[in-house]
Amino acid sequence: MGFIVEDIAKKGLSVRKVAENEYEILYKGQVLKTGKDYEAGAFLRKYFWKSAKSTEELLNQELLNVLRKLETFTISRNFKGIIYEMTKKGNTIIWRFADDLSTFPNRADLSEYGFIEYNFKIPDKLLKKPFGGFGQQFLDESFDIFGDSINGAKASWNENPNYPGGSSLGYKQFWEVYNKTQNESEALKATTFYKTMAKKDISKIEEGCISIDPEDNSIYVRIYHKNFK
Repeated sequence: MGFIVEDIAKKGLSVRKVAENEYEILYKGQVLKTGKDYEAGAFLRKYFWKSAKSTEELLNQELLNVLRKLETFTISRNFKGIIYEMTKKGNTIIWRFADDLSTFPNRADLSEYGFIEYNFKIPDKLLKKPFGGFGQQFLDESFDIFGDSINGAKASWNENPNYPGGSSLGYKQFWEVYNKTQNESEALKATTFYKTMAKKDISKIEEGCISIDPEDNSIYVRIYHKNFK
């Protein structure tokens, strides 16, 4: 029995009694399950027989399933050995790195109509090996949390001296194709933004979804979920 308790604790799980024959199972400070002793035991046994890596992946998914139902939460996350903080407040998620890496609050905002928009600025250090992939990680987490509430995605691209090379990636990719084809839809489909969203079934382009400001050539785009009507 002691070995089981030790193994479960190493995997980050803990149990506390909250009433007569009523227990809570916690992971990273968040309650994952509440139930009778036999229910708590059955839940723990699922993870006792699994490897540490497999357990971490499954528990993180359990955790996200719980957090999805909460209006507000803050939790620490770990990706590639880097600890960051994820906070949800209503329809906004904010990711913060330790101050020595960056003080910029990476964020995702979900509009009342279900369109998600991102503002990421990943620290240069984390764009290089052995790191990389934080933007995709944050995007995946936003879909885990907002789930079926997402009807589409929007983005704006422009020139700005703060961007590498003087403009956003979407701006470069869009104009590279548009200048050759004069086809807005084909130019949008060539962007990393569109390709990434298409993997999440956000792929429908409708008339009026792409707007180009002739004064500064900035671009505003909106893509719908393939099943959105």
